[in-house]
This record gives sequence, structure tokens and C-alpha cells, in this order.
Amino acid sequence: MKAALRLAYLVGWGAKVAAAGLALVNTRLMLQVGGTEGFAALSIVLSMAPWLALLNLGTPGAAQNAISRRRAAGLDVVGYLHSASTLSLGLLLVAILVAVGLAWPLHHWAFSDFAGVSPVDLAWLLVALLGSAFSAIFNQLLFALGRPFWPNLAPAVQAGLTTLLLARLQDSGDVAFRDLCLAYGLPLLLTLAVSAFHAGRWRPLRIHGSDVKETLLASRGFLLFSAASTATLSVDMLIMSRLLNAHDIATYALINRILSVLLGLHAVVLATNWAPLSELHARRNASGFFQRLRRVLSMGVVTTLLPGLLILALADRVLPLLGGAALLPLDRSVLLLAAAYLAARVWTDTFATAQLSTGAAGSMGMVVLLQMIVSISGQCLLGQRFGPAGIFGGLLASFLITAAWILPVRLRLTLQRAAPQDEKPQHAC
Repeated sequence: MKAALRLAYLVGWGAKVAAAGLALVNTRLMLQVGGTEGFAALSIVLSMAPWLALLNLGTPGAAQNAISRRRAAGLDVVGYLHSASTLSLGLLLVAILVAVGLAWPLHHWAFSDFAGVSPVDLAWLLVALLGSAFSAIFNQLLFALGRPFWPNLAPAVQAGLTTLLLARLQDSGDVAFRDLCLAYGLPLLLTLAVSAFHAGRWRPLRIHGSDVKETLLASRGFLLFSAASTATLSVDMLIMSRLLNAHDIATYALINRILSVLLGLHAVVLATNWAPLSELHARRNASGFFQRLRRVLSMGVVTTLLPGLLILALADRVLPLLGGAALLPLDRSVLLLAAAYLAARVWTDTFATAQLSTGAAGSMGMVVLLQMIVSISGQCLLGQRFGPAGIFGGLLASFLITAAWILPVRLRLTLQRAAPQDEKPQHAC
């Protein structure tokens, strides 16, 4: 088990490092192919991915925890796997209809000032972004089944295909926004198909009402948490589309893309440890749970925070390498706030994943709702006055005021309630 977990880490980190490098290459290609305005427009559309992920109704986390509980109890998981996969297919069909219908009002609200962006282009890319949202279900099933290699490898495959398509566009000369959408959308749909295949989607459709009921009841808390988290973290580009010009949007998007690459490395650690944390909680092993949590947090500092601080410190040299020379000089306050935001994300993402692994997503809902209010208010007020620095400031304030300290406290209370009387959980940090 330990050897398999180490191998999963190696595959995950290797794939994420490759995906991170390719994502930075893609950023440069996208700026060169689409220009500042095309890069800004595409960044706004891609920011819709977390909103579209809500259409999976929070089932990825609920399904992974359900399989982990069955494995901890020594029960068969094949029947549940069939039900979860079939449910996912039904949700995907509904989600496609919603995404297509969303394209026209989104175009009117956020893209009226962007020439060359049509509702049809948006509809195509929004449907393709569902590939990421629903790959998450199948990948969580694979993680829970102890088969993490494809979920960890998929980001590198997706980024590599996007790089090839963008490079082809660069050679072709005349490029429309629709071409950029195809370059990002086709790899998403391909990885969805492969994830579904590996999770067992090729088997005959089979569904059990009790499994569906269990999944949907458990997913409510995940959906509430995801909705509030999305409103907290993914409303930034939509706010900027109304407040800032293309240059400021591109500046924020480029820095945020760097942070997203780094947080993707941390996501490998979190995803690989979700199932083991869930099983430790199911066995009521609070001390083992906190021991693993400390290791996860330490890995986040080493793999994400320290490299991030170095990159931001050298931003004037790094951004031209990514095609962002036209965005210089950068306001130092943007870089300082971005660094503080990265540190807050590493800390809170770790505790949020730990809390989600216990199945206590519902108890986090009010915390994230409060954070959402602070985040949106802060971004609107500060973004209008300070531009990209204000957006980072509003995001950072929402973490420091709420989740950064509430999540560790709630996690300890959750484990205290679950621990046997003779075992008291120790402090995580």
C-alpha cells in the first residue's frame, strides 16, 4: 500500500510538473496567438469552469467517501461503481443543455466589449469545460479504488495536447477566437472520455436506487460547499470583466495562472491523500489522521509555497518569458498580495480537504458562505479602486477573516466527536 502510494505521488508530481511547464508554455502561446485581448477573453471563459462544475451536484466527493467507507468495512464496491458512473452520465446530459443555454446571456453580460467573441464560440467552450467538471467524478472514483495513476497523469496529457494545438495555430497565421476555444476544448473532452473508460463507464448501464439516494443525500453538503467556494474564488474574472480593461485583466490572469499551476502541484498531494484520510476517519483513528495531515501541509509548503514565493520575487524576469513583457512594469503591491494569497490557499486548502474527507462538507457551508460575502464585497470595492491588487486583496481578506482559522477549529471538533473516548486528537500544527 505504501509503495503504491509513493508511486502514485511520483506519477502525480511528474505529471503535474510536466503540466505546469506546459501550462506556462501555453500561456506564452496564447498571448502570442490571441494577443492581450484574446488572452483576457479566454481567461474569462475558462474562469467559468468551476461554475460549470457545480452541475455535477457535488457527487465526486460524495462518491469517493462512499467507496472509502465500503473499502474500510470490507464491502464490495462494484455495484456502487456502476450506479455512480450511470448517475454521472445522466447529470452530464442535463449539464450540456444548461451550458448551451448559458452562452447567450453570458456573452451579453461579460463579452459585449470583446470583438470576435460570439455566443456560439462560448457555447462550444462551455460544453467542453464540462469535460473537466465530469472527469472529476470518474477520477474521484479511481482515487477511491486505489487507481490514481490516470487521474494524476491526465493533466499532463491535456496540457500536452493543448500545446500541440496552440503551436499549430501559431504557425497558421490568421487565428480567430473560435480557434483558441477548440485548442482548449478538444483535450478536455478527450480526457473526459478516457477517465470514464478507466472508471468502468464502458460496462452496461446499471443503477441501484439506494446507491443514488445515498450519493445525492451526501452530495448536498459538497454542493453547498462548492457553490460557496466558487462564488468566493471564481467570481474574480467576472467582476473584472465589468470593472477593468483588457490590460488589467490580462495582468491578473497571468499572475493567477502562475499561482494556479503551483496550487495544481498541491492538489496532487491533496487528491492522493483524500482517500487515506477518509479511511482513517472511518476507522476513528484521529491521531493517525492528524499525523498524515501534518505531512500533507509540509508537502504543500515545499512543493507550492516556497517555489511560488521565489517566482513572484523574480516576476520582472519571469513574465517576459511567458509572453507578458507588454504587461510590465508590475505594481509591487500586486506581487505581495499574490504571495500572501498563495500562502493562505495552501493552508486553507489542506484543512478544507481534510474536512471534506470526513464527509462534513455541510458543516463548512456557513463558513464558506460568509467567506463568499467578504470576498465578493472586497473584490468589488477594492478592485474598482486598486485594479488587480484590489482583487487579490479582496480574496486574501476573505480567507484571513474566515476560513484560515475556522476550518482548523471545525476539523478538530469533528474528529473529537468521532474519536473513541480513550483517544483524543492532537493539534494538527
